[in-house]
Amino acid sequence: MAIEHIYDEEKLATALQSDQAVLYKNSKSCSISAFAMREIQQFSNEHPEIVVYMLEVREQRSLSQKIATRFDIPHESPQVIVIQNGKAVWHASHFDIKAGVVAAAFGDG
Repeated sequence: MAIEHIYDEEKLATALQSDQAVLYKNSKSCSISAFAMREIQQFSNEHPEIVVYMLEVREQRSLSQKIATRFDIPHESPQVIVIQNGKAVWHASHFDIKAGVVAAAFGDG
């Protein structure tokens, strides 16, 4: 499944209420985000059954802040949040974002 971009409140609400999803916060100006993006793409390719949502934090700063508030997780970039049944069950940032670790958060590791 392709990575779905979050551009508005409606798409964000869909992501936050997911039964099973990955929410990835990216920054185009960050070299660490480029590394993390490759890991997220690998995860998405290996697990097409799990929706991956991506938010560009500079362009969608207010939506990024809503995520931090909703899940009570301090904002970082890059950052990945695993959502199950509408709840954040795991998160990581920077070089801790690895395809295999994200998969393990779903019990597939």
